[in-house]
This record gives sequence, C-alpha cells and structure tokens, in this order.
Amino acid sequence: MVDYYTSACFTIAVTPAEAALLEEASRVCDVLCHDLTSPEQEQAFYAECSEPFRARFPITDPDAPFAGFRAMFDDPTYPRCPADWTTLAAEEAGRVSVSISGDDVDPYSLAGLLRHLCPSALPLCFGWANTPSRACHDAYSGGYYEVRAEGIFRVLDDCEDIDAGHLVIAMFDPEEGLLFWNKDDGFGSLEQASVFTEKEADRYDLPIADAQPEWIALPPRKAFVQVVP
Repeated sequence: MVDYYTSACFTIAVTPAEAALLEEASRVCDVLCHDLTSPEQEQAFYAECSEPFRARFPITDPDAPFAGFRAMFDDPTYPRCPADWTTLAAEEAGRVSVSISGDDVDPYSLAGLLRHLCPSALPLCFGWANTPSRACHDAYSGGYYEVRAEGIFRVLDDCEDIDAGHLVIAMFDPEEGLLFWNKDDGFGSLEQASVFTEKEADRYDLPIADAQPEWIALPPRKAFVQVVP
C-alpha cells in the first residue's frame, strides 16, 4: 500500500490581525466539519465570529451564513483546513511571521484563504510537492501558485514543453514603441508575432531594421494561468 502526500512549508509576514484571522479560520474549519448539524447552529456560530472575519465573508444566504467561506474549498460541505499554521515571533513593528506547513495540504484552498485573509502579504508565491510514501513510477509532481489581490495564478506546470516556441524578435521604435517581428508581414503587434523555438532561433537571421532587433523570451505557455477569479 502506498500513501500519497501533498507537502508544503513556507513562512509569510502578516499583520497581527491577519494572523488572528488565520487562527480563526482554522477554528471555523474544525467546527464546520464536526460540530454543526443544523442551519440554526450555523447561524449562531457565525454570529460568534469576529467582525473582521464576517467582513471578509459576508452573508449572501441567511440560511447558509458560511457559504462564502465554504466556497474557498474543493468540498464546501467539508471545509477541511488546508494546512497547519503557527504564529512566530514578531518580525518587525506591526508584522509577525506565520509558518505554514503540512503533508496533507490543499494548495487551491490555501491560496484562496491567504488571498482573502492576508492582503498585506500579497503578492506572495508558494510551492507544493506531491510525493508517495515509497518510490513509485510517475508519482511525483508539484507546482507553484502566485497569490495576488486580483487572483491566483499558477506559475509552474509539470508538463511544460521545453521545445515549444517561446522566443520572439522585438525592436523599439521611437514613435510606435515596442514592435514584434512577423515573418510574413514584418514588424507589428505582439499578437501577430512569429514565435520561435531555441533551435529555430539559432538558425534564423535577425531582420535588418532602423533599430537593432533583439530576441525576447516569452513566459512559459502555461505560466500565469488564472485559476481563481
């Protein structure tokens, strides 16, 4: 039998109020998963939550006051805390360090909670690893999320094709700004640019122009794919 783990370990700097919200979110997860059996109990528990917590997850359905909070999780009916966190010593005036770790981490839910509860720490980036308890073929993977105020973006994909085209030819024009080379139509917008692999770029002569063209590497094809609105 093989056990599978999703592991992460990192530290972020937040305000004391945000650290308190993380601790409260952990407690809310535990109560929602184990202690509430009726809408009335859920309403009463929501009323006991702090004002900052309720401000971040306001009621949209009177019969389900935690609907906004539950939406952070893959399984809203069982909002398991996505990681363990511990508030460490103060880092500087008005800031504390929070250690986040675990071997059963839910990266998606964790990113969503950090985005909503710790805005002063944004943008931040964290990675995770998927590993088995013993060696198994094709059982290792992982990734990174960049968490920003406007959304959550995946910045590493296991299956990125290193031979895929990711180079373009660019030139700066004093009047039109940055222009990009199209093999058929010449310089124009990035949207119409011809994209080359590294091997193709090695064999391709830079075009002659008023300014000196240069090769520019585009981000990986699957980088910065938004996964949370």
